[in-house]
Amino acid sequence: MPLSGTAIVIPYFNPVGYRSHPRKLARCLAAFGRAGVADQVFLTGAGTERPPGANIAFWDDECPFMWHKERLINLAARSLPPRFTRVVWVDSDVLVAADWGDAVADAFERAPVIQCFRRAHYSTSEGESSRSRVSSMHGRFDGIMGVAWGASRSLFTDGPGLFELALVGGGDSIFTWGLLHNVPTPNAPWRSRHRMVLDSWSPAVAAAHDRWLAELQRWLSGLGGVRPVAVEADVEILEHGPLHAREYDLRHGLLAELVPERHLRADGERVFSWTPAGLAAIEPGIRDYFHRRREDDPSEKAVVAIGGPGGDDGLGVLVDAWAKVSPFRPDWRLKIYAAGPPEAALGAALGARWIGLGLAGTIDWMGQSADATSALRNCAVFARTSCGAEFPLELLQAMSCSVPCVAVACGAELRELIHDGEDGLLARPGDGSGLARQLGRLMDDGQLRRAMGDRARRSAQRYVRRGSAT
Repeated sequence: MPLSGTAIVIPYFNPVGYRSHPRKLARCLAAFGRAGVADQVFLTGAGTERPPGANIAFWDDECPFMWHKERLINLAARSLPPRFTRVVWVDSDVLVAADWGDAVADAFERAPVIQCFRRAHYSTSEGESSRSRVSSMHGRFDGIMGVAWGASRSLFTDGPGLFELALVGGGDSIFTWGLLHNVPTPNAPWRSRHRMVLDSWSPAVAAAHDRWLAELQRWLSGLGGVRPVAVEADVEILEHGPLHAREYDLRHGLLAELVPERHLRADGERVFSWTPAGLAAIEPGIRDYFHRRREDDPSEKAVVAIGGPGGDDGLGVLVDAWAKVSPFRPDWRLKIYAAGPPEAALGAALGARWIGLGLAGTIDWMGQSADATSALRNCAVFARTSCGAEFPLELLQAMSCSVPCVAVACGAELRELIHDGEDGLLARPGDGSGLARQLGRLMDDGQLRRAMGDRARRSAQRYVRRGSAT
C-alpha cells in the first residue's frame, strides 16, 4: 500500500445547502477509490446530513454559518486511530489521478510537510477547462496556496494544528504563510496580501494568529528546518461559483470586530458556535457572505424570471420562448418568481400555458419572493420580460450579482443599463423567437455567460455610482 500510515482527511460542511456540494464530494470520493486509497479516506464534517457510505473521523450535527474547515481538520486529526502517523487534508472538490498515492508517498520521503499536487487544473461544472495553477512550493507568481496539504501528525498532537479563527476562509493561505514567511521564495504575492489580511482582522484575532504562528515555528524548528515540497502529481479542481464572488481579500474585513471570547463558544470536541452576542454582531455578515458565493452557479443551469405585481409582465412570451429552447437543452430549467400578488392567479395562468405546451418538468413556479437578490444568486441567466414603466430594479440586482441577462428592450433606463452584446442581450417586445435565440446563446456558451456576467457587474457598479452622484 503506497500510503501506509497516512490518513486522508476531507472536510465537508454546507450551511447554505448548495446542491453542487454533495455532487462534488461524491466525485471526489470516487476518484480516491479509483486511486486505490479509499480505505484511508476519512470525512470530517458538520451538518445534519452525513454523506452515506463514507468513513467518518469526526462529525458535528451543528453547522453554524462560519468557515469550519480548519477546526474540522484539527478535530479529525486528533481522533484518527494511532496507526496513522501522517495526515493529508484535501478539499472536497478535488479529483486525484491513479498516480497520486505513489507521488504523495514519495514526497513524504523527502519532507514532513508537503503540498499534495504539482499543478491544479480547474474545471467548470460543464466540464470545460478554465485555468491551471502551480503549487505555491514552486515559487511562481500565481502559485496556489490551498487545495491539498499533508504533514506529520505531530503537527496536530505536538504542534498547534491549523489556525481555526479565520471564520471566512483562507486557512490554507495562513498555513502557507506560516510555513514560508521566513523562507526566501521568489514571486510570491501572497506575502504582502497576507499582511493586508492581518490588518483587516480585529486585534484579538490577530493576537491569536501571532500565538499560533509562534507555536508553528517552534514545531517546524523541531523538524530541523526541512523545507516543504510539492507532490509530483497533478489534480483537478471542480469550480464552485464565480471567482469574484469569493471576495478572497475583502471577506476578512468581516472579522474586524470579532472577539473570540465574546462571540464564540469553543467546546473542545465540537465546531465553534455563536454566542448571542456573536449571533447579533458577527454572524449576519458571514451568513450573507456564504450566500453571495453562489456556489451552485453555474452548476444549476437555471434561467430565472421575476414577474411584477401587475400581472403577466411578458412572462407568457417567455414561456413560448422556452418551448423553443428547452427541448434542445434538457438539463436547463426555467424558474419563475412573483414579486407580489396576484401570485396564485398568475401561477395558475402560466402553469396552464406551459402544461399545454408540453413543458411540465422544465419550468418551476416559485411563488412570491420577498428577497429578489436571493432568488438571483444561484441562477445562470436572468430573463427580464416586463415592459412596465417601473425602474428595472431586479435587472440591476442581477447584473450586480454577475448574472448575464436577456431583457426585452423597453424603456430608456433599461437601454442605458444594458448594452446589447456587451453586458447583456436584448430582444424586441413580443418577439418570442428573438427572445429564444438570445436565451439559447447564453445557455449554450458558458464562457460567454461568465464574460458577460463580469461585464454586467462592472456596468451595474458604474450605474450605481453615477446615480449616487446625481
